[in-house]
Amino acid sequence: MSGLARLYTRITGNEILILGPARAGKTSFSEYLQYGLLEPEQETATTITPHKSASFRIKIGKQSALEMKVKRAVHVAGEIGPTEHARLPEERRPQAIVVPGAPHIRDFRMCGRLANTLL
Repeated sequence: MSGLARLYTRITGNEILILGPARAGKTSFSEYLQYGLLEPEQETATTITPHKSASFRIKIGKQSALEMKVKRAVHVAGEIGPTEHARLPEERRPQAIVVPGAPHIRDFRMCGRLANTLL
């Protein structure tokens, strides 16, 4: 991506916030979005501080007809806990939130009260 295109993406792009518990694959997912590479599962360094990617574009579909400009993808340490994770969307105001490894909503149907709360 040229310098001018990168600047345009930085100004007009979307922010993606990637949240989840430790070892859920937040860093791997962020790298997959940015580079299209999915590495085999392996030990990785623990994320201590929020990691912000450079701007990039995702093109999918027939003849890359759908394009999403990403200002930055931000993933944070899973060790900070769910309460802090819940505060981040209000602080950062991302256009998308991704939770790798999150259970499917149908899995909550077996959890009684939790299912009633979520559904």
